[in-house]
Amino acid sequence: MRLLIPALLFPTLLAAQVNVRSYYDTFSAIGPLLDHVAALPNGDVLYYDQGFGGLARLDAQGAVLWYQRMDISEVPSLPYQVAHATYQSTGDIVLALVQRDANGNYHPGLMRLNADGELLSASMDLGMNIGLADWLQVAVLANDEVRMSIRGTGDGGTIHRFSAAGVYQGSTAFSGNGHVPISLLRKGDVLMGANVGRLQAYTPNGFPDWSLTPGFTTVGGTGYGAVIVDVVPIPIGYAFSFLRLGGPELMAPGIGLVSDNGTFQGGIVFQVDELQGVNTLFSYPQLCTTLSGLAMVANNGSSTDPTGYLFTCNYDLSNAHAMKVSIGEESYPTDIVATATFGTVMCGSVQQPGAGERMVAHSAFAADMSSCFLLAPFSIAAFPMAFTAPVTFSGTEVVSSFTDVVPVLTTATFSSNLLCGADAIAESGNSAHFGLYPVPAHNSLRVEWPHTEALNIRVLDASGRDVLNAPRLAPSDAMDVSGLKSGVYFLHVQGVTTGTARVLRMVVE
Repeated sequence: MRLLIPALLFPTLLAAQVNVRSYYDTFSAIGPLLDHVAALPNGDVLYYDQGFGGLARLDAQGAVLWYQRMDISEVPSLPYQVAHATYQSTGDIVLALVQRDANGNYHPGLMRLNADGELLSASMDLGMNIGLADWLQVAVLANDEVRMSIRGTGDGGTIHRFSAAGVYQGSTAFSGNGHVPISLLRKGDVLMGANVGRLQAYTPNGFPDWSLTPGFTTVGGTGYGAVIVDVVPIPIGYAFSFLRLGGPELMAPGIGLVSDNGTFQGGIVFQVDELQGVNTLFSYPQLCTTLSGLAMVANNGSSTDPTGYLFTCNYDLSNAHAMKVSIGEESYPTDIVATATFGTVMCGSVQQPGAGERMVAHSAFAADMSSCFLLAPFSIAAFPMAFTAPVTFSGTEVVSSFTDVVPVLTTATFSSNLLCGADAIAESGNSAHFGLYPVPAHNSLRVEWPHTEALNIRVLDASGRDVLNAPRLAPSDAMDVSGLKSGVYFLHVQGVTTGTARVLRMVVE
C-alpha cells in the first residue's frame, strides 16, 4: 500500500534530496513492453532488463543490492526476458517471463524470488506461443494469489490464475484486444487495467466489470480522440495517463481521474511550447503516484531528435509542471517509464545503438526534480473527455500447461554512474577523460581514466555475450585484444576504488 503524506510536512527536503543515476548494461529492447521498473513498499526498486534476462534490486537511494541474470533455456544463447515485476505481501517478488525456444517460438512464464533474489518457484507454458511484441503483466491479489494477463498485438488475450505459491489454477481467454490490458494493477479487491483504448475493471478472477472508453471530444471547435495507456490508484479512485489525438500538435500527453466506481472526474493535457505546431508523436506516457501527487513521463517519439519530459501535478491536477529530461551527451531518451513509492520516482530507459543504459531518478518525498532537469515552457488545457457506454463481453475458460522449470540464476555486474545531484560534484568535468585508444584497436587497447585506481573490465560483443574479462587492470596497462574477431564491442569499465563506471564502445580490426 502506498503511503500518502502531505508534502508540506517536508518543505526542506523537496528540492534537496534529488539525485540521478545512470545504470549501464548492454541490452536489446524488445517490442512495446512498456515497464522496466517496479517499486516495493519499503522504497526499494526493481529494475528488469528486458533484453538480457536480468533483474536488479536497488535501495531507495539507488544503491544496487543485487543483480541476477536468469536463464531458463536449454540453449543459453537464446533470448529470455523479464517482462514485468511486482511483489507479494511477504516481500517475495513475482516476475512475468518471456522465453524463446530453438524454433523461434516465444513462451510465457511465471517466476517467484524472495527478497534476496533467491528462487522460490518457476513455471513455463511451452505449449503456448505468443508474439515477442505482446504485453505481459502480473498483479497480486489481497490474498497473494497471482494474476497474469497476456495481451496480443494481434487479436485477443488471456488472463491466467496462480495460487500464492505460484501454482497454475486456470485461464480465461478473450477475443478482441480491447478486453485484455497492457497495464494491470490491484486496488482492494479490484483488478484495474489500461489497454490502449479504454480503462477496464476486472473481478479478482479476471472477469470484466465496469469500463471507460474515450469517445470523440470537441474542445474549442476542434475534435479530439484519446487513448488510455496507464493507470495508478489514488485516494479518490484512479488516475490514468492518455494521449490526446488530433489538433495541430497531433498528440499531447494527459492525465485523467476517475472515481472508484468509474465516474470521470476530469482531465488535463500538457502542451509543451517547443513542440506546438509540429506533428509530435509522443510515446506512450507512463504514470506513477508520489507522496505529493502524480508524475508522468513521455518522449516525443523521434529517433533522430528525441526529447523526453517529466510532468508532475497534485492529485487534483493542480500545480502542474513540465521538465525537460536531459542526461548528457552519452545518451538520449527513447523509452521513458516511471514508477514510485515512498516518494521515489523512477524515470527512464535510454538507448544507444548497440548498447544501452537505464536512467533512474530519485526524489525524496516528492517529484520535484528541477535541480536535475530544467523546467520546460508549457501550457495546460482542460480536457473533458467524452466516454462511450461500457462494453459487454465475456471470456472462455481454457486450460494452459504451466509446468515447473528450474532456471539458472547467476550474479552479474550492474554498474552505475551518478550524473546529477549533490553527489555528482566529484564527477563533474571528468567526462572528457573517459576513453579508449587506439581507435580502431588491433592487438592491444588502453583505457583513459580520470582516477588512479585499478579497473575491472568486461568486454561484450554486439549480442551482449561476455567475450573477455580483465580484472584489476591498471589504467597504464595495455589489454590484449588480439584474440577478438574484427567487429564492434562494448567495454563495461568500473573503478575498483571509486566505483565509477562507464560503457565504452570499441572497434577491433
